[in-house]
Amino acid sequence: AMDARRVEFRGDDPVRSLNDYVNEVEGKEEQKQVVGYTRYWHGYLIPLKLLLLFFDYGDIRFLNLFIQFFLTGWIMILMVEKGRKRLLLPFAVLICVLNPVAEAMSLQFSSVYYITLLSLLVILRREKMAGYAVRFFFCIGMMTSFLDLLTYPLLTLGVPLALMFLLSEGRMEEKLLLLVKACCAWGVGYAGMWGCKWLIASVLLQRNIFSDAYQQALLRSSMQSDGSALRWGEVIWRNVRVLLRWPYLFLTAAAGIILLKKIWSAGLKGRVRRAFLFGIPFFLIALMPFAWFCVLGNHSYQHYWFTYRELGITCFVLLVYLAELPHFLKNET
Repeated sequence: AMDARRVEFRGDDPVRSLNDYVNEVEGKEEQKQVVGYTRYWHGYLIPLKLLLLFFDYGDIRFLNLFIQFFLTGWIMILMVEKGRKRLLLPFAVLICVLNPVAEAMSLQFSSVYYITLLSLLVILRREKMAGYAVRFFFCIGMMTSFLDLLTYPLLTLGVPLALMFLLSEGRMEEKLLLLVKACCAWGVGYAGMWGCKWLIASVLLQRNIFSDAYQQALLRSSMQSDGSALRWGEVIWRNVRVLLRWPYLFLTAAAGIILLKKIWSAGLKGRVRRAFLFGIPFFLIALMPFAWFCVLGNHSYQHYWFTYRELGITCFVLLVYLAELPHFLKNET
């Protein structure tokens, strides 16, 4: 479990190696080698191996689809029951950005998706988070580190964080302090859990796992790719460009027009400053993915085809702000 070994054949890419190994292709015995993948916990293997005792890969994909569909519907029902029907549109856009078809079909992407959905369910059912928000986000960070393979982990922080802020009570200063504490708790849980893997693996395997992890951390946080220097703008643009497709643009434009119309009806004149101050926490959360792309420049540039999902935070949070603003302005009158 600490070594997470897999079989590869020298000179072949991992997909070809896996295919040849599973199908017992002859004549490649001399090329066979066992490779360890020690940096990650690979916690997803626990439910996966249990499921493979009873189901095949296709069955698990359909099971994924059913469970994710059920959890999504449950969240929407709770939003309506809690008087937050206006959050349905931002949540629907979030699901579209994440691509629910890919989430159901890809076991690798499912971990972050499940953690996010379950976190939203907990927040909606409890609402008053101030008393246990730090412990809650600490656990979310640990679960993300344990189950995820560095796909789009920040989603488990940004989306629940926005909902918690919206549903929490108290003065703005108290709510902002709660956001900071929750972010720190998630970060400590995420980084601390990951560091524990390197420590335990180093002790049990009698190898310096910290050295390998440190070298990979330097690589993934660098602004280099295939020997070429990267610019932050390139990294961000490569991720944003994934969403620059007509269906996404039409969906976002339609959602924005609907919400802006409601804001106009609520009356923004003379209250722009109040509207801006109300939006500051949402704006800060919306910027998280861009900070993540800059910190993990190499990783975000090379794996843009799944790291772009971090932008689901930005889409969700900004639409939540627009959805809540009319309600806020009416309460100000």
